[in-house]
Amino acid sequence: MKLVQSPPPEVGACFRVLAFDVKIRKTAISEKKMKVDVVAHLQAKPGCEEALRSVLTSFVAPTRQEEGCLRYDLHVDLDDPTKFTFIEEWESREALNKHGQSKHIAAGRAQFPELLAQPAWVQVLNRIA
Repeated sequence: MKLVQSPPPEVGACFRVLAFDVKIRKTAISEKKMKVDVVAHLQAKPGCEEALRSVLTSFVAPTRQEEGCLRYDLHVDLDDPTKFTFIEEWESREALNKHGQSKHIAAGRAQFPELLAQPAWVQVLNRIA
């Protein structure tokens, strides 16, 4: 299968290098075994801080036992106790996806509508430096 047509003569090698670079980046991004980091921010409704903290804390021990989990840490904002952040590191996107389907996460997420002030903000990241 040909990904790119031949370049016009005036762009020659530069076009071929660019096409090759794009192919490599596309492969790397779609690679299921690429290590990923996650930062997940959650904010409790006023008065629900302890209940949310309890739910989120219940995620930690079972998640750390999951295949592919390299780091799973829960933090609370020093200046705003309604704000919680998970810092996570996973061996692969596939391991992260399995985590998202786990029973303990599903059970906790079922409680989020009553506890969260707004939808969670989750970043899935690729460390570049």
